Amino acid sequence: LCNSLNLSPTRYLTVKTIIIKDHLQKRQGIPAKSRLPSYLDKVLKKRILTFLTESGWISRDAS
Repeated sequence: LCNSLNLSPTRYLTVKTIIIKDHLQKRQGIPAKSRLPSYLDKVLKKRILTFLTESGWISRDAS
């Protein structure tokens, strides 16, 4: 995934952590503040969200 997105593993893990934390806050009713890094555009975010959803890291309602 990192190679196909042209992201270093460190950057990917940062994005993954933020997305999962935001998802958990949303599920608890806490408004999530988008803290995604500036290097992450909408296409990359969508691809990572799709991957995390399909692999079971987050539920579909986060997309």
